[in-house]
Amino acid sequence: MTKSPLTPDLTVEFADVFALYPAEMHEHVTTALRHEGASVAEGTTSLQTLREMIEDFAKLHEETVAHQRRAQTLILGIQELIANGTINQSRFVTELSAEIELGEASALYRFIGLQDLSSPLDAAVSFLAWNHARALSELENEFDVNLDGFRDPEAADLFGTTESELSLVGWSVFKD
Repeated sequence: MTKSPLTPDLTVEFADVFALYPAEMHEHVTTALRHEGASVAEGTTSLQTLREMIEDFAKLHEETVAHQRRAQTLILGIQELIANGTINQSRFVTELSAEIELGEASALYRFIGLQDLSSPLDAAVSFLAWNHARALSELENEFDVNLDGFRDPEAADLFGTTESELSLVGWSVFKD
């Protein structure tokens, strides 16, 4: 990184602090000093407090990396489920494949990152359910309707969701 007057070289200014840590921790030292460097220099933040902050940043970094690895493993597992035909309905394959292509910027990746999921199938099904439930919510907002009874078996005919009523609008078009 190029240093400018706005980005001082913390390794020079706080060489004594950097000397306390191995090189692999310097990234976390730098992060902590960017947050608290001025107060460390003024003496309002102790080296013990700074040490705790550095350790917290290191722990957070470790957790983040582990979380990213777990998410990537689940994504690879979903790709395998698609490839081996476990997930074979074309609209789900298309939806999941499009999300996977987007990589870390995808809703699928973010969804997996926020959930405690252990299997690729759970991840795929949970994402699809969430995404489709979200679509129902968007329909409610867009058209100012209430779809609370949409999945209520006693009120299935309310929205034309019984199989016989769907056949009136071409049930076969809803199947892959």
